[in-house]
Amino acid sequence: MFILKINATGSTNTFLKEFLIENGSQHACVVIAEHQTSGRGQVGKTWISQAGKSLTFSVYKPFKWELCQAFYILMAVSLAIKKTLTDLGVPEVMVKWPNDILSAGKKICGILIENLSQGGHIHGMIIGIGLNVNEQSLPGLPHATSMFLSTQKKYDRDQVVDGVLQALDRELERLQQTTEEVKANYLEHLYKRNVPGVFETAQAGNFIGVIRDISTTGKLIVEDPQGLYEEYDLQQIKMQL
Repeated sequence: MFILKINATGSTNTFLKEFLIENGSQHACVVIAEHQTSGRGQVGKTWISQAGKSLTFSVYKPFKWELCQAFYILMAVSLAIKKTLTDLGVPEVMVKWPNDILSAGKKICGILIENLSQGGHIHGMIIGIGLNVNEQSLPGLPHATSMFLSTQKKYDRDQVVDGVLQALDRELERLQQTTEEVKANYLEHLYKRNVPGVFETAQAGNFIGVIRDISTTGKLIVEDPQGLYEEYDLQQIKMQL
């Protein structure tokens, strides 16, 4: 796999998309930025990184898949990062719907996947990953953590990237063989699944609900206090850590 390291960019996903336009998209490649100045998350959110300590990188992979089942790709990517962190000794790693990875209830990694599609079929994807690695403090971010803060160990960032890339290959290969197993593993490691938690919607305000499942299209299925099951997308519901 071709790996390109750059000093700084606004967004590694944007940089990689422009790179693919200029150079073609037949082969997998990775862009790693020492510093990302305008990292993007879901729904217009930003990802704040520390130069030389965070990992901000994007992976392009040719991948044939149905657009209507795109959330399965996010499941596989989440599981790959979860396994990598667990193997490296990070404690209590869980997946928080839809695109965050937690350690001991605090955010350690964010994922942004941009699928390249045509006619309802995905032909490739850009996987953006922001991972807190060697930060010793995260001022102003009380709900965030890093690999160092979780373990009191410093990590070689190149080795972390290598672990993620290997795990990605395994999980995406597994996805092409069995969507059921990938979803079952995702649900097994889903933060606060089958545990009462505080949710907020525009219609109901704050309420106590229980995550029960994820729909085929990636919506969160929550049981409300009346025992009714409702499906929500990211814009419709907020969940407290």
